Amino acid sequence: MVAIRRNTAYVSVWCGIYYIYHYASMIATYLANSRAVSIAVELELPRPDEVMRCVASAGLQHLPPTDIAVLGYTDALCSLIPGDSWEGTGAFRWRRSKVGGRRLTVIGCLYSYWGDIAGAVVQVLAERGVRSVYYVGKVGTLRPSLCPNEVLATGSVSWVGGQLVEWVNHFHGIDHPALIAGRHITVASVVDETKEWLDEVRSGFDYVDPEIGPMALSAHGCAIDFSYLHLVSDNLSVRYRHDLSNEREHEVRLRRRRLLGELSMCFLARVLRG
Repeated sequence: MVAIRRNTAYVSVWCGIYYIYHYASMIATYLANSRAVSIAVELELPRPDEVMRCVASAGLQHLPPTDIAVLGYTDALCSLIPGDSWEGTGAFRWRRSKVGGRRLTVIGCLYSYWGDIAGAVVQVLAERGVRSVYYVGKVGTLRPSLCPNEVLATGSVSWVGGQLVEWVNHFHGIDHPALIAGRHITVASVVDETKEWLDEVRSGFDYVDPEIGPMALSAHGCAIDFSYLHLVSDNLSVRYRHDLSNEREHEVRLRRRRLLGELSMCFLARVLRG
């Protein structure tokens, strides 16, 4: 939401440190490219407890008891749940089922979210009694050989906030040719993914996004399980034909539909394994 008062434009976004930083960076980058050097961009960042309160009151407080919560690219796994109706009345909505005797809930949101908001979501879920959180989404790769929309990504480590967080990856050991484990690094915004940044980190990391690290860190602090299973959507090291700029093309949608089918098979294999 944008409000203009006198000579100042106020841009309001959802309560999140990474979120606000990202949008401020996007605006500042646009202004810099437009040579609007006289326009200053200032941030008003929330405290972590304010982010928690915002997330905790966004609908998840009404989530029914569940064993497994799945976040992110919910379309990928809704085929596992009969029907097409969503429950909930807040920003978060969910669909429930049972898989392998365990209660499984796929959780969507009316807004996109990442970073510390995603970490707060995991903490709220843990407080609601959820013991396993799986994150299904899209991720960029730094590994030159990985072609976008042909590979599934997973892993057990992320560099986030100046520290390395590790966890037990429940997708480890699933035998599938498209599933490739790697090391993840967290960034607050895609604007931070500069050529200089890439030169510094590409030798030590394979995947990058803003959510995996904060979610894993939160799960670790709450002593619950966390794992991610993503499709590789773009390659930062090598320019392939498809990337985030043309991901709505028909060919990309067809490739992703096939890859999401493979993702569902891997996820189902994990859940049924217990």
